[in-house]
Amino acid sequence: MWEVATPAAWDDHLMAFLCPVSSCEQNYPTLVELNKHLRSQDHRSDTAIFACPECDSRYFVVSALIQHLESGSCGLSAFGEVKEIYTGLHDMFKRLLKC
Repeated sequence: MWEVATPAAWDDHLMAFLCPVSSCEQNYPTLVELNKHLRSQDHRSDTAIFACPECDSRYFVVSALIQHLESGSCGLSAFGEVKEIYTGLHDMFKRLLKC
């Protein structure tokens, strides 16, 4: 789960909400925007679970893996192989959504 910013993140000097992550120097005009930032890939703490079976590149979201496969950047772009991987992902999500 991500950290949720509160009004305490406001900085009077900068007139903005500061990211509470010590290694991040981002600031935002609204609390809503700061919380969107905290939920973004910038502060993702879980591991990338979608891996390319050819080059083992890892991705946090399935759409990034699909883009990687479609680009053919690792040589795994033969239509049959991509379709097989896509079908496997589709079936996995179908099972997960039934729970």
